[in-house]
Amino acid sequence: MAEEERSIDDPVRLAEEARENVQKAATELRAQRVPIETEPATVFKVD
Repeated sequence: MAEEERSIDDPVRLAEEARENVQKAATELRAQRVPIETEPATVFKVD
């Protein structure tokens, strides 16, 4: 079935588009550099 012939509400088409959007967003997020700042070490004291 051609993509143009599918219904606008076709669940398979909607699922494919959603999957593509999620993969695109995930790829964009992975491409960004996130600075990881660490807190100084702390000493745990039991009272």
